[in-house]
Amino acid sequence: MKNNNYTQSERSVSHKKWVTLLTSCFLLLLVHFANGQVSSYSFLQSSGSYSPIAGGTLLGSTTSDDQRWVDPAVPLGGTTTTGVGLPIGFSFTLNGQVFNRMAVNNNGWLSLGNSALTPSVNNASSSSYTSLSSTSTAVPTYLRTRIAAFSRDLQGQTGSTLRFETVGIAPNRECVIQWSNYRRFGVTGDGLNFQIRLQENGNKVVMSYGSNVFAVTSTASTHVGLGGTLNTDFNNRTSTTNWNSTTAGGTNAVGVTVSSVVTVPVSGLTFTYSPPNPCSTPNPGNTLASTAGACSGVNFNLSLQNVTAGTGVSYQWQSSPDGSTWTNIGTNAASIAVSQIAATYYQCLVTCSTGPSTVASNPVLVNMGSILNCYCAATHS
Repeated sequence: MKNNNYTQSERSVSHKKWVTLLTSCFLLLLVHFANGQVSSYSFLQSSGSYSPIAGGTLLGSTTSDDQRWVDPAVPLGGTTTTGVGLPIGFSFTLNGQVFNRMAVNNNGWLSLGNSALTPSVNNASSSSYTSLSSTSTAVPTYLRTRIAAFSRDLQGQTGSTLRFETVGIAPNRECVIQWSNYRRFGVTGDGLNFQIRLQENGNKVVMSYGSNVFAVTSTASTHVGLGGTLNTDFNNRTSTTNWNSTTAGGTNAVGVTVSSVVTVPVSGLTFTYSPPNPCSTPNPGNTLASTAGACSGVNFNLSLQNVTAGTGVSYQWQSSPDGSTWTNIGTNAASIAVSQIAATYYQCLVTCSTGPSTVASNPVLVNMGSILNCYCAATHS
């Protein structure tokens, strides 16, 4: 039996302390949410014609099994997880980050990177077979971003190829990564044909399926979808009966079943993931505070009545002692935690870069709580 972790690198507190810990975690999550999520991408299923490529760069051989390709100078691949990456051929934006390099994994998926970084790509995964639920991390964290069209323990066989090619003319180029006549590990009779297509126009991710044969009745699940900076950010598909009728996955561990008794993808089946629409003029409304009277030095939360939808949104929180002279505070998020030692006004400048336009939320005044209430709260913490 193969080990799917095939490299070593993949393998009484006080109330106040708890509040501080939870607040820190909350802020970290907010920063991540502000930078966008693959979970916000829209999904569209369609059918058409499967268009195989015959040119480009060949990766590996008919005996490929568990290889990664992270460097064009090593066309047979290997176990190295980082490197200069393979060229996409254009700048491709996913999850708010710009990528121009990729690392291809023999097991039906790839990760994205950028040539400005050293290393440019990171294809590490706690399991290369279930890539979307991987708990591996990367530095910087957005190098974890991944795309899975058929993430499973796969291998080459007689007549199989894995290749990539950038086709078309700017601004309508596509980077096509294609697995042809692949099979599940150790399965005789499989014929798996699929592609991942990165589209320059619209920054869409397309998974296209050709003619497929699932041999033997033993069942296995394969990951299909997108994975973001954190493994809690995912956008995947699931079904136990029919590849042509999948639903959104509720967890990053589910997938689409592969078996001879499962309906295979119709040739030309296409899954398209599109980024959210750009934001329009912001309308933040009122500034909301979780308390009307704060205790000195104790955190409380600020948020907005309306959260601006779309991409290209940024937030700048401000405070003022008198409601007229403002000072920048906080982080780029739709909600923050703050503390104060005197009554303070708060507002947030919400900017839509694609407008462009900036609108301030209606300020809120947070007074200081009564000494008695704050003292009682402190002595019972």
